[in-house]
Amino acid sequence: MKSRLAAAFLALVAGNFGVHHFYLGNSSRGFLFLALSITVVPTRIISFFEAIKLFRMSDAEFNLKYNTDYHKQQLLGEFGKGIFSGGATQKLDVADELTKLASLMDKGLITFEEFEKRKATLLK
Repeated sequence: MKSRLAAAFLALVAGNFGVHHFYLGNSSRGFLFLALSITVVPTRIISFFEAIKLFRMSDAEFNLKYNTDYHKQQLLGEFGKGIFSGGATQKLDVADELTKLASLMDKGLITFEEFEKRKATLLK
């Protein structure tokens, strides 16, 4: 799991080389910063403002943007473990669970294939 403070610190210390972008998983932007660091483009100034943005960002917003797997697992945990584990031992309200699944798919937290797989599990 990536740390917001670590990313902000990397942006302050080595931001002109794009190290914070590599850390956050955006290697194309990291390579762009690395290439521009040998030119007169002020990548140091840009990375300073990115560090400020990271410092001011809330943990929830950071997790949503950069720790999507962690955030996705937390959201999925809120919707009843029975439908996600494959075997439900308790009686579930299928319509409510399908609505919740559709909501997760609309937000982009699960793919259409995941939606269909879990829907099939619910409808069994």
